[in-house]
Amino acid sequence: MKPTAAEQRCRDLLALLREPSRAGALALPQWEVVVRLARQARLLATLDARLHEAEQGDRIPAVVSAHLPGARNLAALRQHHLERELAALAEALPADVPTVLLEGCAYVVTGARIAVGRMPSDVDILVAPADLARTEAVLLAAGWRFDGVLDA
Repeated sequence: MKPTAAEQRCRDLLALLREPSRAGALALPQWEVVVRLARQARLLATLDARLHEAEQGDRIPAVVSAHLPGARNLAALRQHHLERELAALAEALPADVPTVLLEGCAYVVTGARIAVGRMPSDVDILVAPADLARTEAVLLAAGWRFDGVLDA
């Protein structure tokens, strides 16, 4: 079955994320769509990192390159905010409660390649069911807010 136009546009972005060396094969109209999709999916800084890691910077049209520094800076700012939030969280959490960072936080803290360019927006932690009520109470008392969804 032939992919829809939307599927093909997504495939261009995914192909570039997997194989940044394909950068030179994209025409400007394809780049326009790729940049738009990457921005919507919060992947523009990740795409930038992959392209530069693969030394493809010179194969990117100038009008496309103009979008990348802003995405890179925004991702760095978000990661900086995450680091500050994690430091505050470490101070607030009871020292005797084992805590596991999940999802984007874990990637950033461990320096995983997948974290490069990532734009974290929250902190997900896991505590043992026996520690949940006390951990919630301590965090609420310290001024932390929950988004209304607590997966227990």
